[in-house]
Amino acid sequence: MSRSRSGAVLRACMLFAAIMVPGCQSGDRIPPDGSTINLSASPASIVLDANGIQAAPVTLLATVRTSVGVPLPGQDVRFTTSSGALTPLAGTPVRTDDFGNARSILQGATVGPQITATAGKATQSLTLTAAKGQISTITLSPGLNQLLTCNDTFDLTATVLDSAGIGVQGVSVQFAFTSSANTAVTGTFNPSPGQTDASGQITTTLTIDSNTCNNRCVGNGKDCSTFVQAMTIGGTVVSNSAQILDQI
Repeated sequence: MSRSRSGAVLRACMLFAAIMVPGCQSGDRIPPDGSTINLSASPASIVLDANGIQAAPVTLLATVRTSVGVPLPGQDVRFTTSSGALTPLAGTPVRTDDFGNARSILQGATVGPQITATAGKATQSLTLTAAKGQISTITLSPGLNQLLTCNDTFDLTATVLDSAGIGVQGVSVQFAFTSSANTAVTGTFNPSPGQTDASGQITTTLTIDSNTCNNRCVGNGKDCSTFVQAMTIGGTVVSNSAQILDQI
């Protein structure tokens, strides 16, 4: 057989192999027949902002195991989605770690994205439920929200509720002074942004900038009363305003 004919046969065999193993491409490390893949998402549902777009990232976890349940490291998993974008890009092989786990991040999805993870002949899909997100409250604790000294700090808690009034986990929330707030007082929020917990809540600590406060807020007639808000990344869902009263 000539060298050129041998090359053609080899290419044809490679093409046939790619066709016979769905979801895989040449070079993938493929688990043995009978292996399984388990796909999960954290959080298990997504919250949508006012524009109907996913408000916070979701971590996708695919675990590859042998037919008897032993985790398989070093296998290639490919993630795809019916909506939104994946990191790494959809279809890019993600190799499992020592515990048989491969991860991907979903962002920008709309209602009901279907996610699929494939490794060799093993495949699993899941559909994420979604609810329209609405930040209903932001509260200050403990005590009254009064600025008494330039060294004061305030704990602000934002609660994210879905349309049924249930707290939503995993929403990225940032805190800021409102656009109409008195600019005389400044400070930092920590954390900001951060993600809501299982109850749909996140607490940040506002620390007033003491130098700015002493220069601009101390003294008769200098009013540093201000307002703060919580919002989703991009500001599509915004909470009510919480006021801090200047009592210096």
